[in-house]
Amino acid sequence: MRLTTLAILLAACAPPSPAPKAGPPAKRANVSVSEEPPAEEMIRAAYAELERRDHPAARMRLNRLLLGQPEHLEARVLLAMVQDATGERADAAETWSRVERIVVFQGKTTPFELQATLAAAALRYARDGKGERSRLFLDELWRRFPTGEWSARTQLAIAEADFAAGRWARAAQGCEELGRIRTGHASTQRCAALARAARRMLEVGLEPPAGAPAWSWEHPQPQGNTLRDVWVSTRGELVAVGDGGTILERRGKELRAVPSPTRWALHRLAGGDRLEGLYAVGAAGVILRHDGKQWTLSRKPSPEHPDLWGAWASEDGKQVVAVGDGGAVVELRNGAWVERRVSGLALKTVVGVGDALYAAGEGGALLRGGGAEGAWQSLASDCYEDLWSATALGDGKGLLVVGNRRTVVRFDGQKAQETIAGRNNLRDLWSSGTKLAWAVGLGGDVIAWNGKSWKSEAAGTLVDLFGVGAGKPGEVWAVGAGGTVLARRGTRWT
Repeated sequence: MRLTTLAILLAACAPPSPAPKAGPPAKRANVSVSEEPPAEEMIRAAYAELERRDHPAARMRLNRLLLGQPEHLEARVLLAMVQDATGERADAAETWSRVERIVVFQGKTTPFELQATLAAAALRYARDGKGERSRLFLDELWRRFPTGEWSARTQLAIAEADFAAGRWARAAQGCEELGRIRTGHASTQRCAALARAARRMLEVGLEPPAGAPAWSWEHPQPQGNTLRDVWVSTRGELVAVGDGGTILERRGKELRAVPSPTRWALHRLAGGDRLEGLYAVGAAGVILRHDGKQWTLSRKPSPEHPDLWGAWASEDGKQVVAVGDGGAVVELRNGAWVERRVSGLALKTVVGVGDALYAAGEGGALLRGGGAEGAWQSLASDCYEDLWSATALGDGKGLLVVGNRRTVVRFDGQKAQETIAGRNNLRDLWSSGTKLAWAVGLGGDVIAWNGKSWKSEAAGTLVDLFGVGAGKPGEVWAVGAGGTVLARRGTRWT
C-alpha cells in the first residue's frame, strides 16, 4: 500500500514528457509566393524605364508600388511624369493634385532619394506658377545634392520658366541665388545673363492691355522723356527719339509725338535726307524703320540682345550698320539683320568713310572695317576715354570723334590726334562735311568748330544734351534730358 502511494506521488512530480515534433505543412497545389523588391529599387527601375521611354513597364511597376504604399511621394511624382510623357493630361493633372495633397496635408511621408524626381516636381510647380510648392522640392534637391548637376540645372530651368511666364523678379532672384551657391558653373553664367534680361524687363514694364486708358503729357509739351538723338532734313523735317520708345516728328512747324512700335529706349538715328528709309536703333537691339508714313519694327527687341548705341546708313540706303555693347555689329544683308562680335569692348558709334567703316567706343576703342571679307582691325585712337560719336570729314578720308572728358579725336586715315575742347563729357557730333561742326554734351555743353578751332557756345540750359543735327541751312538742333529741344538760328540757341 505504501509502495503504491509512493509510486503515485513520484509519477505526479515527474516532468511531462515532450510533445512530438510537428511535421512540415502540407503543400498546397497551384499557389506561388513572390516578394516585391524594396521601394527604392522599384523607383530607380521605373525611372530607368521612363528614360528608355518604356512607359508601359514604368507604369506597371509604379502601380504595383502604389498598391502597397498609396502615399509614396516619389512614386506619385514618377507616375505623373509617365502620364505627362504619354500625353495623358487629365490623368497627369489628377496625379499631380495627389502629389500636392501628400505634400501639403500629410507632409513628406517618405524620404526623397531620386534627383530627377525632385527636379521634375520643382519644374512642374514652377510652370504652374506655384512658387512655394516648387521651392519645397528645389530646397530638398539642394539639401541632399548640393554639388549635383541636377540642382544647378533645375534652378536655371525654373528661372527660365519664371522668365517665360513674365515672373521677372522671381527669375532674377533665383539666378542670384544660383550665383551665390555655384560660382563659375556653366548654369550660373547662363543664369547671370537671364537675370540681367529679367531686370531689363522690369525696367521696361508690362505691355498695357489692348484698349487700356492712356495717359498723355500735360507738361512739358510735347513730352518730357529724355531725347537721345535728332535728325533734320534739308527740307526742314525733324525727327527726335529717346527713352521709352519716344518719337517726335516735325512736319511744318508743329513738333508732336507720334505712335512708336516699341517701349525700349531709342538711342540713335541713321539715314539719308528722306524720312523714308530712316532708321532708329536702341536698347535690347531694337531697330525701327520709317516707310515714309509711319514707323515699323525692322528688328524685334529682346532683353538678351546687346543695346545698340550707334548707327549709320549710306545715302542710297543700301548699307545700314549699327553697333553696340559687347562689340556687337549688326548689318542689314539681303533684307535680314546679321549680328556678330568684332570687339570685347562696347561700341558707341559707327560711320562710313569712303569704302571703309569706322567704329569707336569704350576706352578709346577705334576700329576700321569693311572690304571684301568684312574684317575689322583695331587702330590707335591716341586716347583712353569713352568715345561716343563720329562723323566723316569733308575730305572723304578722315573722321572726327568726340567722347568723355572733353575729348576730340581727329583721324586722317593713318594716325589719330587728340585735343581737348568744351567743359564736359561730349556725347554727339554733327558736321556739314565742310568747315562747320557742332558737338554737345552733359551739363548743356555746346561747342562749335569754325575750321580752325573749337569755341564754346551758350546753350541757355544746364541739362544734359545727347544729340545734335542739322539739315536746313542756318538751323542746328540739339536734344537732351527732360524732353529738351534746342534750336540754333543765326548765332543764338533757344
